Amino acid sequence: MAGNTNSQYLESKVFTASQPRLHLMLIEGALRHCRFAQQASSQGCTDELQTALIKALDIVEELVNSVTRQAGEISQKLEEQYAFLFRELAACGLTGNLDKLDTCIKLLDFERETWKLVCDRTEMPTVNRATVVAPHFRADTTSSSGSFSFEA
Repeated sequence: MAGNTNSQYLESKVFTASQPRLHLMLIEGALRHCRFAQQASSQGCTDELQTALIKALDIVEELVNSVTRQAGEISQKLEEQYAFLFRELAACGLTGNLDKLDTCIKLLDFERETWKLVCDRTEMPTVNRATVVAPHFRADTTSSSGSFSFEA
């Protein structure tokens, strides 16, 4: 029953998320699987390592596809970056050399922080400018220091 509730929660979260939030969720998923692959490698679990790398590759492939369809310099830079990640993760899986996995994790961590900022800025509630009152100030004429007050 708890598994069904978690599945419903995740489904609801995905269906109601903004585009930047969905992008962030993909990055977090890729990062989670890369870290799991790193952990599986240190424990000598080759099957779990390969499974985690394949899942991370699938997510990164989706990231590549999500920016490939879009025009603009930023989309092209992201496409190049995600294609680099894809190649590095594929090389880890093919060669077994996990040194490149550290680079991928660092890059995904940086991307996650960047997209968290994007989400925070784009999902901030807007303020009705008509209700915002600017503070008033007046010069205090009784003081020789020339200070002012924010009292209305």
